Amino acid sequence: MRVAELFVALPWLYLLLALRAFLPLSVSPLRAFFLIIVVVGAVGWARPARLVRGVVLSAKERDYVRAARGFGAKNNYLLQRHILPQTASVILTQAAILVPQFVLAEMTLSFLGLGVPEPVASWGSLLASLQQYSVLVSYWWMYMPALAIVPFF
Repeated sequence: MRVAELFVALPWLYLLLALRAFLPLSVSPLRAFFLIIVVVGAVGWARPARLVRGVVLSAKERDYVRAARGFGAKNNYLLQRHILPQTASVILTQAAILVPQFVLAEMTLSFLGLGVPEPVASWGSLLASLQQYSVLVSYWWMYMPALAIVPFF
């Protein structure tokens, strides 16, 4: 869990940029998509892992788990029947909370040119053209992807 604490303590953007810097820049769009999933997953695993570990450690000390263990229940049975059902709500809640963060992480990488390549549509690649002042001033409809992202903040 010390590694998880390190991942929680370090800022996401720096970790994403550092991990993506070691990966090749010119890859196919499908491969780049899977690379982005792996990179974001490598950075974002720590918080849900800590929460699930806390729930498991709490659940295994409950009275009914101790009673089942006293009646001779095996570890697999305890895990399947008593401990894992308690982690399901935490995992689903964390998924609902972290999916927008993962979408914003992918958007940030694509905006900076490190994400999915240009032929494939991505919010970051759609917003990348807004880095030019002439596009900002002339084409108001280019703000639509940015307005779609605002509710995530």
